Amino acid sequence: MAHIKNIILYEKEDTKIYINQCIRNFKWEKRKRKTERYAIRRNDNTGLGHFLGGIQWCGRWRQYVFEPEPRTIWNCNCLQGIMRFLFKINTAHRKKLNKPRK
Repeated sequence: MAHIKNIILYEKEDTKIYINQCIRNFKWEKRKRKTERYAIRRNDNTGLGHFLGGIQWCGRWRQYVFEPEPRTIWNCNCLQGIMRFLFKINTAHRKKLNKPRK
């Protein structure tokens, strides 16, 4: 998975939780994605980061949503960072949709 940018959600001592923007379309996917996907990771020694969950578009809710990996635990600081990020990308997505077309 190629990572485009990192956004740090939480950092304390030797622990860092961050968001990576992922590739929109993988070669093996049959359908083309119109929206971005994001991976939430924790730093580790490999440099790739341990996958903790993802953020992707949910058509039924018509917004980006957070989907944690099973058996992961979250404190309020991490969840607040995720909430701020979701608010930011959902607002940007709505603005993009409401632009007048020429």
